[in-house]
Amino acid sequence: MTPFNYAGGGRVSFLPRQKSLPVQLSLNFSPEATDGLLEFVKRLSQKSGFSATGIAEVQSAVKDTVEAIRRHAYGGNENNVYHVLLLSVDSEIEMRFADYGTSLNSGGEAFASVKRAADRFELRNSPRGGNVVTFSKRAK
Repeated sequence: MTPFNYAGGGRVSFLPRQKSLPVQLSLNFSPEATDGLLEFVKRLSQKSGFSATGIAEVQSAVKDTVEAIRRHAYGGNENNVYHVLLLSVDSEIEMRFADYGTSLNSGGEAFASVKRAADRFELRNSPRGGNVVTFSKRAK
């Protein structure tokens, strides 16, 4: 996707491409989908300059987030979908997970390991139902 301006009379100017475009995925809770997400996160982390330890921390946070959504927002039901938005800018990765399950509170232990691994963590209840979990981590 490339944004552009149409000036009329057939004149079009394309805007410069940003450094990194967000990647948006809709996934189920199958082991294959989770493994694919973890592999994608690994590649994105490598590109962003994360060390092997940093990559493992990000992958663990992603896996724990997916499991917490499945277990707590959807009551363990694996026949649901969640959405992930991934953005890598310079040496930082931000991930946003959205679901349509039961509203969660940030004071609970569901995301304790994710909070420890992330540089920034936020859990919001969506006005349309469900949750939006956002965390970011910077390469060190």
